[in-house]
Amino acid sequence: MSDGQDPVGIDRLFGGLDRLAPGTTDDIAWILQETCLPNGARIADAGCGTGCDIRTFHAMRPDLYIVGYELNERFAHEAAAAFSDQPTIEIYHKDMSELGGEFNLIYSAGAVYFLGIEQALNLWCGNLAPGGMIVFSELCWLGPERPPEAADFWAAFPAMTDIEGAGAHIRNAGFRQVASRVLPPEAWRTYYDPLAARVAQLRAEIVPQTSALLNEIDAEIALWRRHGDTYGYALHIVAPA
Repeated sequence: MSDGQDPVGIDRLFGGLDRLAPGTTDDIAWILQETCLPNGARIADAGCGTGCDIRTFHAMRPDLYIVGYELNERFAHEAAAAFSDQPTIEIYHKDMSELGGEFNLIYSAGAVYFLGIEQALNLWCGNLAPGGMIVFSELCWLGPERPPEAADFWAAFPAMTDIEGAGAHIRNAGFRQVASRVLPPEAWRTYYDPLAARVAQLRAEIVPQTSALLNEIDAEIALWRRHGDTYGYALHIVAPA
């Protein structure tokens, strides 16, 4: 997605929103249950956005040391400001391909597509502490049905595959699947409902200008409402094989 000279822009569209990708607090609880992280474990949130999931990790496990990496300057600033009084949380305005140090868990919600599954796993393998795991969510087809409207829209995301295809990428990178699950519809609603409200607000502000970015978001939300049972985000927990 590119904002170019759009009168809105990515920062204005998403700035101040908690969630920048589908997800729920239940996802974090599931991750913590499946990974059984030791006390004081180090977590990297690769592509942390404004820090929504960092907040949940910290609330559920205050003992964890969490480092967030976010390339967007505004989002990184918002996250850093939100956790400025938390000594066990650090936020870096930095590309998620350049993690520093070792981590017991590397987590990335809806951002691995910037690198590709195999490239991300290959890059981050060197940042895993012994016994460490990587958790990521990735958009995928949920079955054989490919509605033409949905297929045309997601053609802009050529790496999109199904759950089996994601599994093949995981194995190709030298990892094994520890656990996985598909995010429920509620995960999309917690992302799309505030975003739809922001789109409506911005449309009122930019009249009579038009925004290709707002049109694209409107189309994406409408598509999910019609065909959201055919695609979704799968959450994968993986470890070196």
